[in-house]
Amino acid sequence: MAATKSGSGEGSRFLMQGRRAPDDSSISELYPGDYCLWTSGEENDNAPWQWVVCTPDGRTFGLAMPHMPDKNGQHHRVEVHEDRTISVMPPGNSILSPGGWHGYLDHGVWVEAE
Repeated sequence: MAATKSGSGEGSRFLMQGRRAPDDSSISELYPGDYCLWTSGEENDNAPWQWVVCTPDGRTFGLAMPHMPDKNGQHHRVEVHEDRTISVMPPGNSILSPGGWHGYLDHGVWVEAE
């Protein structure tokens, strides 16, 4: 995946083109910038599905979903586009990896939070 800085100087952001890996890819098959859907049923609140991401810092984890909220009861809002890319956009919807990377996905492009 190509990584670049947008702009120059202060306020520039780290950008990385992500890749939608095949659904149900194993964690060992995901590389920095990848994301995929783990599913064993329909995409609804009663089925055990989850978006899994490998952030630009190489940390792989599942996003908090409506049927699997985080410890504060919050979940990510994921928009799936016609080209199968996803967006997880602010406000209040950023991705924070256990390694400290903080940002969001915009049509499959990883953007570091300012």
